[in-house]
Formats: sequence, C-alpha cells, structure tokens
Amino acid sequence: WSARLKIFAECGLPAPRFVAASQLVDPKTMISPATTAADQLPVTDTGRLACRLLAVSTERDSCIPSPTKTEEMRRLRALAEALRQRDAETQSYFLIPGLCTEVLSCMRSSASLAWLFYLQLCQALVCLETPHHAHKAWSRLEELVSTQVLSQPVYLLGGSLTLKNKAPAESDGSWLLSDRAEEVKIGAPSDGQALPAERGLLELMSCALPGGWRSAATVTC
Repeated sequence: WSARLKIFAECGLPAPRFVAASQLVDPKTMISPATTAADQLPVTDTGRLACRLLAVSTERDSCIPSPTKTEEMRRLRALAEALRQRDAETQSYFLIPGLCTEVLSCMRSSASLAWLFYLQLCQALVCLETPHHAHKAWSRLEELVSTQVLSQPVYLLGGSLTLKNKAPAESDGSWLLSDRAEEVKIGAPSDGQALPAERGLLELMSCALPGGWRSAATVTC
C-alpha cells in the first residue's frame, strides 16, 4: 500500500483522505466527519490494504466542491450501516469529493489534478443518483474511467438506497455488493455540465478513455 502512495510525493500532489464508515453511522459526526489520511488506513503485516475503499460520485459542477450536502451524507450513512451489517469484519472507508483533502483552495485544486489517481486507489465507485447526476461531466468521467479503464464495479445508489450493480462483466460476483446487472448509457463528458474553468482538465483526463472526450458509452454488465 505504501508503494502505491509514493506517486503523490513524486508528483507533488496531496494524498487523499478518507471517511471511515464508523464516522458516518454516528449521528454526532455524520455531517462533519473526521477524515483519515491514506497512509493511516489499516494494513496487514505484509503492508497490504486491509479495508474496503469506495469512491463516491456526487452531483457537482467542480471536482472538489466545498462542503458535502447534508442529504448526501445521510444517504452515505445508510450505505455505511448496510455495509457494516453485511460484513462487520471488514472496515469500510469512503473517498468523498468534498472531504478528500484540506479546505484550502490550493489543496482542492491540487486534489482535482490527482482525482484519477485517487479513483485508482479505490476498489469500486458508488454513484449517489439524483435527477441531475447523470448530466454532470465529472460524474460521467468517473463512471467511464471506473468501468472502461480501471475495470472497477460501479454501483448506483438510488433514493430507495438500493444498490444497482454496473460491474464489468468479468468481475467475480462473490465479492460484489450487489448482483443486479443492467445496461446503462453514459453520456459524453464533453456534453456534461461543469465549471468552465475545469473543462480543460476534464478533457485532458478524458484522454484515458477509449472513446475520448466526445464519446458516450453503453456499459453492459
């Protein structure tokens, strides 16, 4: 795990911070949870990561927004509780856009540059569905990168708190959080909504995608 974190020091970028599920299930800390540095996450005696890391995709116009919405935290609290009931032995941590780094604007800008590296550290992506989530450029990029580049499972968390799995077809279903497969069309990042100042960064990151910046894709699971 420590070897995977070296890239941040080498590139002069901040390593991400994660929110423990235990912080979310506690009503006292749910809205403003403490965060855990990447190098403080639990590891085995051999240095391997010993927890579950889930990236969270939220409806937003900038990569690293200011404070996360209360409704989003409530939905994540329900998910954290469900994960704890499903597997009490494995600790879960969440990479949340608005809480992945310090509040300083310079740190948020640097974290935006490192966002794809942050996603690469995680094992899956959870999308908090809203009426506008699918129209946001950052949401589209995250889903496309996770499925097409990183081969990670992508889950949709609807208002009913039901996870709908969009995992890559080759994934082993034994460790997935949901076994409900479906076909989903993801719009082109270029057509998504984002702050004008970040569209250049989005286009650059989209170079990692098979279809690039202007291509939509249908993910079959």
